[in-house]
Amino acid sequence: AGGRPAATIRLSMPALSKLDGSSVARVVSTYRDALRAHQEELNRLNVYPVPDGDTGSNLSDTARELATGLADATADTPAAVATAAKRAVLMGASGNSGAILSQIVGGFADVAGAAEEVDSQVLARALRSATDAAYRPVFAEMAKLDLPIWLHPGRTAAMTDYAGEAKSRYE
Repeated sequence: AGGRPAATIRLSMPALSKLDGSSVARVVSTYRDALRAHQEELNRLNVYPVPDGDTGSNLSDTARELATGLADATADTPAAVATAAKRAVLMGASGNSGAILSQIVGGFADVAGAAEEVDSQVLARALRSATDAAYRPVFAEMAKLDLPIWLHPGRTAAMTDYAGEAKSRYE
């Protein structure tokens, strides 16, 4: 209330039937720009994994390194783009949120990089892999501490709330 209006990012990308390296680079650059535009808001919202007020900065810095790594990639094959992305985001990860973003990118790249071409089916599998790569370690740690995991918005009915349950009691 009363603050400056949020920045607007306008997307202008054609519909694609296959995802190539230059398309990935454009998407990542747009993501980097959106993070940069909302960096301060993200810093103020910061609550996880550590409430230290730098999540927006760390995500923005990590996305900048990812975008730079993709721009510097020398080949456009899925394997080459995946390798460039994983290297850039791993080497450029900043803070806890950057480390989590590197897990997301790594999960995506593992699936997309193994494909001959990235069509909608490969894209769906890569996005699922990205989600799993990011949340599996968090869920494992929460299970060790016997904390509920049901609050994750992408959780399925097959996920339990506590390590000792066979099925969620909230389903």
